[in-house]
Amino acid sequence: MTEHQTTATVETLTAEVHVLKVGNRQITRSVYLQLDSTLPDCGFHAFGRVRSGSRPSIPGNILARVTSLTSARSVELVGRDNYSGALVRSHAFYFDCDHAFGSDCGCGEWANGIRQPPTVESHWLPHDRYTMDLISLPLIVLAGLR
Repeated sequence: MTEHQTTATVETLTAEVHVLKVGNRQITRSVYLQLDSTLPDCGFHAFGRVRSGSRPSIPGNILARVTSLTSARSVELVGRDNYSGALVRSHAFYFDCDHAFGSDCGCGEWANGIRQPPTVESHWLPHDRYTMDLISLPLIVLAGLR
């Protein structure tokens, strides 16, 4: 019989948890869902992403553009309306195709070198750095989620 020695190591990982508070109270899922909704445009300052469990379905006009190179995704956001200063929520849809911005990639937004996004009314995010910044925001944990 031969003895086999292995080395055990302990690795410590840390995670940062973001919460949204008004005064001393953490915002709950119920309160988040009652906030006014806005488009994620230049009049919206996002604080972070949330997962309320009630995000809308991806519209058919976006799903119709999904190819083998990409997938359609959605993101829920919470932030401030720049005009009123009110706390608001937003959601948006975007193509996830892992490529550099611009040019014809087959992601559904570009066709023959011409941008073909769905309408802004469907909360569409363009394929650009702004979208990457929004979907890279920290996740904010809502109180009362199960």
